[in-house]
Amino acid sequence: MLNISELYPLFEALDLYGLRKQSQVYQNQLINIWNEIVKEKRQAISCGSSDILDAMIDSGFLDLQINILLRELIGAGSDTTTTTTEWAMIDLLRNKGAMHKLQAELTSKFGENDIITESNISELPYLVACVKEALRLHSPTPFLIPRRALETYFNVDFRGQDFRIIPFGAWRRICPGLGFARQEIHLILASLIHYFEWSLPNGEDPMQLDIEDKFGVTLQKEKPLLIVPM
Repeated sequence: MLNISELYPLFEALDLYGLRKQSQVYQNQLINIWNEIVKEKRQAISCGSSDILDAMIDSGFLDLQINILLRELIGAGSDTTTTTTEWAMIDLLRNKGAMHKLQAELTSKFGENDIITESNISELPYLVACVKEALRLHSPTPFLIPRRALETYFNVDFRGQDFRIIPFGAWRRICPGLGFARQEIHLILASLIHYFEWSLPNGEDPMQLDIEDKFGVTLQKEKPLLIVPM
């Protein structure tokens, strides 16, 4: 859908398509859910439990601050992880050679009842390669931009001394959940491949699988992947 406000910022305040209003409705729904959780946690804080929410409350965080942090953690940390895992499964289903090679690597390291942990990831180079290839083919965040915008380009000190540009993606401004997300993706994918055999329903051919994507905050598969364990 063409949003005229993106072409003519003058109309942005009018919210012609109701996108801002709709977004606010969804955000309020999330905040109401989290407010109930935070309220229950504050009432039960003396129970001796210890999790990230306890740590925030113990540190004196206000409910608004907790809501913002939860929105960042869940919004930025869940879609990207599940999207990447879904695309990795699709690529492996469509490439039986890669699937068998990954299964063989996992079988050589773990038995049927063994638990795969974070410390094992470094011992699984082919698993790491599969995840990297999935990220290369299907970037979870599709906002890839050119190196520069020609009309507004100016030289900056790339050593970090020019504070007109503060990019996201490196050093102290890198994604704070990057390391955790990588571990999650590797562990989820390894567990799915090692403990189960997968196929498409009704014996469908994986090469005929619809791989159209849907543009959004994350680059998801337009039709969610449906597979069954064998």
